[in-house]
Amino acid sequence: MPQPSRPAQSAFLDIGGPVHVADHGGPPGAPVLLCVHGLGASAVSWGRFADALTSDHRVLAVDLPGHGLSPRAGRSVAVRDNARLLHEVLAAVGPAVLVGHSMGGALAMLQASSRPAHVRGLVLLALPMPRVPWEPMTPALALRVALCAWPWLGRTALATRFRRLGPEEFVRRALALTCSSAEAVDEETRQLLVQRAEVGDADDHATFVEAASSVGLLVARAAVYRRTIAAVPTPGMVVHGGLDRLVPAAGLDELAALQPGWTTAVMPGVGHSPHLEAPDEVAGQVRAFTRTLATARRPIGTSAHLTPRRSAVLEVREEAIVR
Repeated sequence: MPQPSRPAQSAFLDIGGPVHVADHGGPPGAPVLLCVHGLGASAVSWGRFADALTSDHRVLAVDLPGHGLSPRAGRSVAVRDNARLLHEVLAAVGPAVLVGHSMGGALAMLQASSRPAHVRGLVLLALPMPRVPWEPMTPALALRVALCAWPWLGRTALATRFRRLGPEEFVRRALALTCSSAEAVDEETRQLLVQRAEVGDADDHATFVEAASSVGLLVARAAVYRRTIAAVPTPGMVVHGGLDRLVPAAGLDELAALQPGWTTAVMPGVGHSPHLEAPDEVAGQVRAFTRTLATARRPIGTSAHLTPRRSAVLEVREEAIVR
């Protein structure tokens, strides 16, 4: 399998089953970033972004259950349950700045709203916005909603599409939807994503549909979601692509009203995945943000070592999980 220029080290936490954390490294005592991927993605998606930051940050990336190297293991992948799991990850790795993409951004925001003690800052990439009832859906979003409205049909449709297209074309079309274009992502990262797709199984499609349905319910309950966002006490930065087909940038005005202290950056020519399309530029924005946190009244969390809690069952299964 192709490897990023700085291969990450793997650790597995025992949180109702194995949870994979990729440790990209960084200087001792450096600010810690914990990256949380979006729907259907994995820790692999953060490689180039991490490369641009490990000179002065410690960069970790988690695989949520049913994604990447974290097996589903019978666990729920609903948003609220994943937010609770994220809390357990933070309890293991220590205080951190949460960097969340799309669904991962919603999880990071929910964590900061309910348990802010371990969250030193929020970097939210393509954050799902509260749903406005009369707002027309983009065609890309409407297709995802249709897949999730009937879970059995959604799972079947995804599995059929995967078999028909094959891993490489399946990934290429996914990137064409979630980025400004598939070619916006570097070849090495694309190949890593294809390799990950090749070792997936039918449970990946069920995970996608269940998690997508949960995100849909979160944004549909707009009044509750707005109150949750407004209640977050943590400093934040929002990065959004001007060409995002799934979460239109028009919702940023309402987000700014809910959290006037957060900074917002809209990236022209970028789609729904800024960290994949423009990793160096996003890394620069994150670096500037963590510098502001360093001068604030609350210090950024630092951690010299990842200290996962392990169990005998986890040790036996680890070899089978690593591919």
